[in-house]
Amino acid sequence: MPVYDDEIDLREYIAVLWKWRWLIATVTLISVLTAGVLSFFVLQPVYEASVQILAARDGLPYEVITSPYFLERVTEKLGLQHDERYTPFALARAVTVQAGKSANLTVIKIQDPDPELASKIVNAIAELYVEFVREKNSDTVSETVSYLTRQRQEAEKALDVAKTDLNNLRHTGQIDVLQREVDRLAAKITEYKSILTSGEVRQKELQKGIEELEKLLAATPKTVPGPLDYAGRPTEVPNQTYQELEQTIALKRVELRELEVRMKETRQMLPSVEAAYSSNYEKLLSLQKQVQDLELLIDRLNTQIASLDTKVVEASSTLPETTIAAPALVPQEPVKPRKLMNMAIAGVLGAFVSVFMAFFIEYWRSPQKTGLPLPR
Repeated sequence: MPVYDDEIDLREYIAVLWKWRWLIATVTLISVLTAGVLSFFVLQPVYEASVQILAARDGLPYEVITSPYFLERVTEKLGLQHDERYTPFALARAVTVQAGKSANLTVIKIQDPDPELASKIVNAIAELYVEFVREKNSDTVSETVSYLTRQRQEAEKALDVAKTDLNNLRHTGQIDVLQREVDRLAAKITEYKSILTSGEVRQKELQKGIEELEKLLAATPKTVPGPLDYAGRPTEVPNQTYQELEQTIALKRVELRELEVRMKETRQMLPSVEAAYSSNYEKLLSLQKQVQDLELLIDRLNTQIASLDTKVVEASSTLPETTIAAPALVPQEPVKPRKLMNMAIAGVLGAFVSVFMAFFIEYWRSPQKTGLPLPR
């Protein structure tokens, strides 16, 4: 049995294609004609309308556009709520939202067989969306202003309370009374300490003076020789110097005892005066700190109120604006079907299928490797 080699050269390929050229041409032509008939006469043309929205800020909720609730408002606005072709779910499949070339530009597109209705629908979507964004922005601004206003009212209440407390502290005169009492006690403490200091110095002077006088007294005789008596005998009379020394020592001892008594009384009174001074001074510092804290609180509340006023004005006057940058026009040319592309694709597919058929038929008609005859 003859054995055929599977390998064929380029001439054999060309020969097969040339042999079945009419089949290839016919199938390709039929494919192109079929695609042309379908594209031009059977398939319904679809038009695309688009509108551009310019937003004042990023982060707008564009997913709302394809929500059934929002699209239901669109159908109600256009009177399409009873048309089954334009249900919210059908519109959601037909509408696309994509970012524009600039940062804040958004493009909304819709495809529909009716070009005029497509432009109306997409314009209605844009108008309702701009209205929706304005309502949301207005609600947000209103909530912000209300919140800031409540904060301002609370700050004003706190400010009134702080001013009342400060006036009470200042007008009652308690601080002045305490200040005078603290000054008096401080002067008293200074006086007592001065008495003790000078008393200790005087005490040492007196003690030393008494010691020296006592030594001098011990060395001084109590009597001195006096005149002869009537019998011509010598006599003794009191020593005037000795007596003067005794008198001086006695006076100094009296002064020393009085000084010690006065110093003892001063030492006993000093702790109570110091305690009273500490107590009144602490009260004075506490009241002065309250006044300082209230003054700082009043300044802070005034600053806060001014800041809140500025924020309220800014929130009320800087409402983000969203507008329609370019409304949709009635499209003149359909985007579907793409007739020439469909015919080109059909021609390529037809040529591919016909070439495959040609080689398959040629292979089927050729003898098998096994040498068995082909069925007829």
